[in-house]
Amino acid sequence: RPIVSSFYNSRTEVRGRQREKLCILSSRDENAEASDESTFPVLSKLSNTDWVGYMRYTGRNLEEAPFTLKGGTRCDLDGDKCSLTSHVTFPNGKTRTVIMKGRWNDTKPMRLDPVDESGPIYTVLSELPPDTVLLQEFNKTSGEPLLSASISLARDELIQIAHEVGDAGGPTEGIQVWRMQRKITHKPFQ
Repeated sequence: RPIVSSFYNSRTEVRGRQREKLCILSSRDENAEASDESTFPVLSKLSNTDWVGYMRYTGRNLEEAPFTLKGGTRCDLDGDKCSLTSHVTFPNGKTRTVIMKGRWNDTKPMRLDPVDESGPIYTVLSELPPDTVLLQEFNKTSGEPLLSASISLARDELIQIAHEVGDAGGPTEGIQVWRMQRKITHKPFQ
């Protein structure tokens, strides 16, 4: 009996230490999430998730185009850094992916620049808690606005409405209406 008892006690002690380690690791993760939530109150709700869906488009005349595009977005946060990745597949099957990164520095809105230095645009982003992100895209060379958008989290769906800016003082060139859901990936059983 004493052998079984001491074996049980040592296992209990090891399990206790493992639980302590898990609690410490869990606490670190919660602190990181809390930091992300305080720095990025809206983006933290969207982050670390692939959002996929479709886009309907209207031109200047507000008539719906005869095509629907597929695509998605992803936001990743790391402390005061933000990375936005978006992709769209065109009717001809070609896909375009854009990655923008920026750093929050107590000034709002935040600027995101393309990872690819030759990218023609930059984005200015602001959060409107509790559930909306506002963004504008600008031509890197001229500084002219190209697009203005809002992205709202409605339950488990992201809804993005983007207005493509027309020539100076002209009407909107087009409107993009995106609806995206969290991408669910199933891992095979092992």
